[in-house]
Amino acid sequence: MDGLDALDRDLVSVRPPTSGWKWYVPRVVPLRNPEQQRPPVPLGGRGFFAGRNSRSGAALLLILVLAALLSATVVAFLSLSSRRLALGTSDEASERAAALALLAQTHLIGNLKNEMAAGFAHPLDPARPDFLQVAGPAGPLNLLYPANAWGAVPARTGKLAPPNLVKWSTRAAPFYSESVPGSYPWRSRFPPGSPASPVSTLDRSANGKAILLKRWNATWLLPKKLPASQDPAPSTFPIPDWVCLNARGEQRNSLLTQREDPIVGRYAYLVFDEGGLLDASVAGFDSRLDLAVVAAKTSARQADLRPLLEAGGLSPADATACNDAFVQWRDPEFFVNPVQGYSRTFGALAPPVPGVLFPGNRTLVSRQALIRLMLERLPGPLPARQNVLQYLGTFSRSLAQPQLALAWPRNTPPILPAAAGGNDGAGWNERYPNPVQHLNPPFAMVRVKAPFTRSDGRLALPGEPLVKRRFSLTWLNLISKEGTAAAGSQIQQLFGFSRDLADSPWLYRGGQTRILTLNEVSDLPGNAAREPDFLELLKATILAGALAKNSSLPPFPPHGSLDEAVVQIAANIIDQADEDAFPTRIQLGEDDAGNEARVFSGIENLPYLAGVRTHVSVVHEAAPAKLLRSPDGTPVPFYSKTPATDPGEVVMWQSFQFWNPHELSGA
Repeated sequence: MDGLDALDRDLVSVRPPTSGWKWYVPRVVPLRNPEQQRPPVPLGGRGFFAGRNSRSGAALLLILVLAALLSATVVAFLSLSSRRLALGTSDEASERAAALALLAQTHLIGNLKNEMAAGFAHPLDPARPDFLQVAGPAGPLNLLYPANAWGAVPARTGKLAPPNLVKWSTRAAPFYSESVPGSYPWRSRFPPGSPASPVSTLDRSANGKAILLKRWNATWLLPKKLPASQDPAPSTFPIPDWVCLNARGEQRNSLLTQREDPIVGRYAYLVFDEGGLLDASVAGFDSRLDLAVVAAKTSARQADLRPLLEAGGLSPADATACNDAFVQWRDPEFFVNPVQGYSRTFGALAPPVPGVLFPGNRTLVSRQALIRLMLERLPGPLPARQNVLQYLGTFSRSLAQPQLALAWPRNTPPILPAAAGGNDGAGWNERYPNPVQHLNPPFAMVRVKAPFTRSDGRLALPGEPLVKRRFSLTWLNLISKEGTAAAGSQIQQLFGFSRDLADSPWLYRGGQTRILTLNEVSDLPGNAAREPDFLELLKATILAGALAKNSSLPPFPPHGSLDEAVVQIAANIIDQADEDAFPTRIQLGEDDAGNEARVFSGIENLPYLAGVRTHVSVVHEAAPAKLLRSPDGTPVPFYSKTPATDPGEVVMWQSFQFWNPHELSGA
């Protein structure tokens, strides 16, 4: 009872201010050591054991905070997971779409290759089923020569289509078909792709999606249905059909649901030909340019874009403003020197070298860049600028290397002997059965054998085509009346000409007596390796049997020299390209070495001697000038005359007739 009494005495009576009853809060005090008693603990709350309840409240608050943090973490995790799941699903869908697009591209390119291979013919033997192989920088290459004119270009899918639209996916026809029997002799070996499925891209799928007409004109290569509107919807054109693919990437035309062979994707396509469009990366000049600079139209850079802009619907003033803004954006370097002037800079600039950009200028790397520039940055009404895009491209046909193969696959026609009306090239092709060694060889078969630097500064590697770029006709302007050239100069590299004095004829290859064939040029060893010059290209290009026809008719001496005919043609071409009236003289051979020097003069726009006429005039007659009568009036016998007292005067002279064959007759 003592302990209990002590405990009771420690009970504290507390009356809350808001209640009518009491709380009894026990306070336990240790009895063993009263000296260590602590001061009363402040009340931490209401009810029994207020201090302990305070500690429990803090723990509860901590638990609530932790639960809130945990809930926020869980919510954030679930939100992030759902976002990542959506992104993952989107990425997966994008990857599947990209894979399908790559597969569609592979299908399309494979069909184009099959069409090319089906229309080829071996140049040596058209019945051979294998390709003609030549050496390339990285190994053997296959050369395809078309069997006929129809196999040389892609066959159009149909006739009712815009001019630049070549192919489209359709259910009505395979990828290519023979318009003329025999166009594709190897069709069975390289069959065309199957027709598309009988489902139009305008038909809505199960999810309600379809390809709208305006989406097919995203390239702006189709003419608009409403030229004055901004709506890109094209005019009448063949609507593509869907090409369906299964899980193995094979085309499947049956639309029936099959569990073992389901359709996993589809695609449709349009194939355009940009070869006939004007390359916007090169074409066009500023309106302030002196028209005399571009009068010759020697390259696409001298093409005027303003007529195209006006054809699209721009007024002449708007067309000029749009043209100048475009040219100044693309060729800013031509306008930085106001002293030299735009015309002089433009005129001094050589034609653009394929793949080489003039320092400081810009180029269009894709059609999308052209579309953005034309629609977003140039002045003028937007519908008219949209219409112009169907005439412009970013591809130049001049980038293609020469593929000349005269009279193939039937081989080169024979050359008649000089006595039969031919020339001295008779028998050459018969001595060399390999077509590469012929006078008119297939250009693609003549390959580089020793490395050298080309005229554009690029290195020619063994195995590359010997003639990789076309000869630019603007290089003809390098040959002038006052010009000279030393060995190793640009003129000597391009034409083979050199001379020390302006009044001397151009000496060909230091006195060389004949023009080499392309195969002989490719056989030049070491430092002598080079590109073919202008005369060598002419000799390889012009059919040898059509030159230097020997008439064998007196009083004309027998001619029959193939090389002399080529030199004369070269001199004529140079003189037709220059602006002066002085004939270009080319010397073939060197008389100092004991060879006969032959000089050939080009034909200028001058009158030539056409004939000589003889004239006779009587100044005064002789006296007497008639028969006399006798004094009695009887006639004098016809055989008798009265001696003349004045012999008279007669003048005879010759006049020369000149005729200019280059001028049209006034009649």
